[in-house]
Amino acid sequence: MLVDLFAILGIGTMSITCFLVHYLPLSSKLRNYISTSALFAVIVWILLYVFIKTGQDVFILALAMSTFISSIFGALSGREILKMARTPKSMLRGPEKTLIKKHVILLETYAELTNRILDRMVLICDIKAIKKIFDGCAKDYPILKGSLSNENMIKTDAVLKNLGGTREEESESKLLKAFSTLTPGLIDLYATITSHDRATEMAAAVISEVGIKRHDWLLGRVGVPLGKYDEILYERGVLLHLPNGIATHGKAKTFAFMVFKDLLEPLLKQCKFGTIEAIRNRLRKLIERKPMIIGIKIADDGTVDLSKLYMGIERLPAEKSVESVISASTAAMSVCFPVIQKDIGFSLMKRITENTFHSKILEKMPKEFDLLATFLEITKAMPEGVLEKEKLAFLSKEELEWRVKERTAELKKAYSELKALDRMKDEFLDMTSHELKTPLTSINSFLQLMGSEKLGKITKKQSNAVKTISQELKRLRGSIDKILDTSRLESGRIKPEMKNLQLTDIIQKTINPMKLVAEQKRIILTQKISKLPSIKGDEWQLTELINNLIDNAFKFTPEGGKITIEAKRKRNKILVEVKDTGIGIAKKDIPKMFTKFFKVEHSVPGAGMGLHICKIIVEAHGGRIGVKSRLGKGSTFFFTLPIKK
Repeated sequence: MLVDLFAILGIGTMSITCFLVHYLPLSSKLRNYISTSALFAVIVWILLYVFIKTGQDVFILALAMSTFISSIFGALSGREILKMARTPKSMLRGPEKTLIKKHVILLETYAELTNRILDRMVLICDIKAIKKIFDGCAKDYPILKGSLSNENMIKTDAVLKNLGGTREEESESKLLKAFSTLTPGLIDLYATITSHDRATEMAAAVISEVGIKRHDWLLGRVGVPLGKYDEILYERGVLLHLPNGIATHGKAKTFAFMVFKDLLEPLLKQCKFGTIEAIRNRLRKLIERKPMIIGIKIADDGTVDLSKLYMGIERLPAEKSVESVISASTAAMSVCFPVIQKDIGFSLMKRITENTFHSKILEKMPKEFDLLATFLEITKAMPEGVLEKEKLAFLSKEELEWRVKERTAELKKAYSELKALDRMKDEFLDMTSHELKTPLTSINSFLQLMGSEKLGKITKKQSNAVKTISQELKRLRGSIDKILDTSRLESGRIKPEMKNLQLTDIIQKTINPMKLVAEQKRIILTQKISKLPSIKGDEWQLTELINNLIDNAFKFTPEGGKITIEAKRKRNKILVEVKDTGIGIAKKDIPKMFTKFFKVEHSVPGAGMGLHICKIIVEAHGGRIGVKSRLGKGSTFFFTLPIKK
């Protein structure tokens, strides 16, 4: 009976241990050691009970093996617990924190940060100078007495001994004050040998290596011991990566740094002294309404000092600190930007603001940062046209919907006005063409009568003048027709009459009358036309298209040049190319060649509508038009048309 009781007690105790160990704040390694040891202890009790009851020797070996394994894992568990109790320099992390006094972990973190700074310093700094800084700090803060080892590292055992029986909260406060004096002193020494910028970079690198987020549960509450170099944390946005509810004052200071140092200071440095003085006066007037602004100091060169503002933030309740900074920042921006814009101009102010916002502010903020939306208030204080995309990004859903409706109404109104203007333009062109064509017809009739000498004899000189007037009159009528054709094609009043056509026939009919012009200008006109399938198209429009392209080639090809018209099938399309050896087109002009009224330099007379009409016709037929050219090397205008299915 007694054996049964002991067996039940042993097996039950070990089983409960196996179960409860998973709910204790232990690392996975320690938990595994304890649970494995307890499991084999259960096996030991079971085997021992069976052996006593049966007396069979076969269980002795299994019993010995299970006892040995349980003992091994028990020893490993004991070693891990001993490590925690002694707190080695490689500071314990994770759940085991709750088993160690918080000031011990804080000391290890501060020591790790300081030791990394010392690692960099011993290579370039005099050891005596380093010891002098330690001795000076030890006079003011006795807990640091004897804390520098011969290897120039912090001896945490010495600091813990100096703390003695100090209470937990008091120990944390003493450690923060002591290291907040020691760390800046070491950074200052490094700066005197290198430079302020290099020292700041070094300190930022050390903070990154130590990993603030690993120790957020304590550093966020107690603080990072950088003293006057605290701005490194705000400049790098380190604290923004900590969870909500941790280092709230630090996050508020970071937000203030981003607004006044990152965003405002670069603008102020571009301003004249009078502008900076005007901004100071405006900020003074705001103090009564926003008392926090009293902490913002602007130097004559535009440098912003926020040290007093940081002190003011510390005195605020943590939960209201961020809200207060946002409110003060918005008020400050609303009075600063109009004055800055008046001094440096809108374009420079916009460029600096948007570059700074993207390169500094957005870069340092994590995606999950819940203060991102608060920038809406700041951006609203900026002039219209600055950070417009960001303003839209920060809008609430309701406000965004309202903005979309407002913009849609504006666009509808603008569209109606443009449609009315377009209709008036068409009416004007129709009326103008009629008014112009009527007298031009009369003028042409009289010129023909004069040329045929039906109105009397004319001299040779007068005859030449009549011919010149007739040619210019023909060109003028052509320009009027092209303007009208463009208007009608764009408005859709002339719709293509799609029929089955042979493009070869259209090209041939267009080229034949041009041969005489080619002979007169001593230009070689050739054609390379493959057998082409039928297409669907408007005969008049396609004739106009090819005629315009060939006529354009004649205009810009000098005497003795060559024009080639090629047409061939390319997959499910027909490709037509008009090549010339003319003057070519400058690279900068190529994208604008099919724009209405566009004419290149040294162009021949004309309305600048021919190529635009070609583009409208090709696109109406479902094709594409383009040009390849080099200045002085000729041009190739090409278009494609889909083959009839």
